[in-house]
Amino acid sequence: MAWRCPRMGRVPLVWCLALCGWVCMAPRGTQAEESPFVGNPGNITGARGLTGTLRCQLQVQGEPPEVHWLRDGQILELADSTQTQVPLGEDEQDDWIVVSQLRIASLQLSDAGQYQCLVFLGHQNFVSQPGYVGLEGLPYFLEEPEDRTVAANTPFNLSCQAQGPPEPVDLLWLQDAVPLATAPGHGPQRNLHVPGLNKTSSFSCEAHNAKGVTTSRTATITVLPQQPRNLHLVSRQPTELEVAWTPGLSGIYPLTHCTLQAMLSDNEVGIQAGEPDPPEEPLTLQASVPPHQLRLGSLHPHTPYHIRVACTSSQGPSSWTHWLPVETPEGVPLGPPENISATRNGSQAFVHWQEPQAPLQGTLLGYRLAYQGQDTPEVLMDIGLRQEVTLELQGDGSVSNLTVCVAAYTAAGDGPWSLPVPLEAWRPVKETSAPAFSWPWWYILLGAVVAAACVLILALFLVHRRKKETRYGEVFEPTVERGELVVRYRVRKSYSR
Repeated sequence: MAWRCPRMGRVPLVWCLALCGWVCMAPRGTQAEESPFVGNPGNITGARGLTGTLRCQLQVQGEPPEVHWLRDGQILELADSTQTQVPLGEDEQDDWIVVSQLRIASLQLSDAGQYQCLVFLGHQNFVSQPGYVGLEGLPYFLEEPEDRTVAANTPFNLSCQAQGPPEPVDLLWLQDAVPLATAPGHGPQRNLHVPGLNKTSSFSCEAHNAKGVTTSRTATITVLPQQPRNLHLVSRQPTELEVAWTPGLSGIYPLTHCTLQAMLSDNEVGIQAGEPDPPEEPLTLQASVPPHQLRLGSLHPHTPYHIRVACTSSQGPSSWTHWLPVETPEGVPLGPPENISATRNGSQAFVHWQEPQAPLQGTLLGYRLAYQGQDTPEVLMDIGLRQEVTLELQGDGSVSNLTVCVAAYTAAGDGPWSLPVPLEAWRPVKETSAPAFSWPWWYILLGAVVAAACVLILALFLVHRRKKETRYGEVFEPTVERGELVVRYRVRKSYSR
């Protein structure tokens, strides 16, 4: 029996070689056996998403075998198949009819190919005639345009991709439902380059093949204002900053307002692109435009800040500018020094004060002092950071109605002067002698008793220790004569044995 591969345009060469190999390797006596298949899989051609069923039938004698399904020569391990077995007689050795069905749910391009049934009978393999599954229908979109926001007059790209079968698939782009002309000499454009928009628009694409036309989803491209430019400082005050900027293009939509944010500077504040934002909630202010200028008040003097700005139209806000570092200048102290005292002693005057309790609005550089008499001109002195000074008065010091004023100053200037403080005559304070210290009599008596008790206890303790050191003291009853210890004893009679 001669085997040859039938003329099938979609049959892989590998499958033909495998089939011929099975036949050649089979025993010579079994090659002539007829195929048990009495029904072969049919052909299915449908659109994407449809459900199809393939069926094969065979008649065997004895125990029915298990039917396997092949796709392009490969066994389908997870095939959705059912097998029905019907006996034709009462004996198990009679013939059986076996029917196997393969269900393909939601037909996809990966399901297309050649399908066959395979059974193992004894030492021989049998394969059914092939059936074919093809996919033909309207184009299917693999990629569709997405919604996005773009700055006015800024170029951007959109993507769209579709496939058959049947091929080829041609793409046509539409803007606001109007087809866009294709550049001469160019085929279907998967990517659409848009040089810029000045109004919000919609984009979609159509896929054409021999079966018809499919339209993608409609993507809305929202046009926002461009990022403001040239954010800069106009003027500075200790508690105010005035800034200005140049607005970007916003298309056909006029700007409604701009928003400015200010943040106390910190090491973690990003001032360049890609650096992190401030960790705390910034101060946010809105400004009507035009003019594109805003004054920030209630700030801390002599303090660094970072500011940024964004502008908004009816379509939404622009992107923020980068953080701009600025700093409020120093101010003058808001109050005079506290607790000023002035005392005169002959031709000298002693003046003392304390630092102002009001905010300094900068770095304290020192104090200025001014004093003036009734008929003498005012004298102004720079004291530095000291908080006391000794004045040498002219003459014998008999200046009438002499007053003193003190003011603190920073790099920005002098703060307010204190009220005039008149000099007071120096009055030495008379030292009072401390009263003689005397104890009540019962305190003395109690102390004497306690001291005597301590001496007695110490003596008893020493005697006790001395007795332990002279172990025979009590036995011999020693006495002291002429400053030496003498022990007296009496000789008794003794008998020799």
